Amino acid sequence: MTIDDIAKLIEEKSRGKRFVVFVCGFGGAGKTTFCHQLSSRLSCQSLVFETDWYAKYATMERRERIQSALSSADPIRIEREENPLNWYDWPKLVAGLHSLKKRGRLDIEGGWSQRSGEKELSLHLNLQEEQTSVILCDGI
Repeated sequence: MTIDDIAKLIEEKSRGKRFVVFVCGFGGAGKTTFCHQLSSRLSCQSLVFETDWYAKYATMERRERIQSALSSADPIRIEREENPLNWYDWPKLVAGLHSLKKRGRLDIEGGWSQRSGEKELSLHLNLQEEQTSVILCDGI
């Protein structure tokens, strides 16, 4: 199946509504690149919702927390810091995705920026009313 086949399938399923597609995989697997390429092939409005916007810590702080846990040799602490399930503010992430799907609007202040690795991202996203739209949710 090609990316164009996937785009066609999504367009068929999403007609007349806001449709969410989850793209999951390991870090560095190409999820973000795939989502942006897929978005560019869709004929309806679409956007990429990145779960990384909701990271709890800036990149350096997360690395320091993992290194500190490893140095402690405490298996519970290591598991907590290395587990991606603990890297995100899940209640805010779910609320943000819900807002985008139901209201067509998302405002983020202090989100994680892929460019800088810092929690400095400000986003204001809007989907047009009464129009088919696809939200590509990019996450681990």
